[in-house]
Amino acid sequence: MNFEGILKSDPIVVAFTVDYNYAMPMAVTIKSLLFSLGVGRDVFIFVVDVGVSVAK
Repeated sequence: MNFEGILKSDPIVVAFTVDYNYAMPMAVTIKSLLFSLGVGRDVFIFVVDVGVSVAK
């Protein structure tokens, strides 16, 4: 893969499709991403909920 065209100022776009079983791993991934980024780096996070509920 060639990453030469990716700049550190480019936003990071992340998309998740999660159900109840993957809600916690997604949260850990997002937390890790946010803690690892430099200040001022834009992140767009999209989540498609296909079965996350509080009742479980």
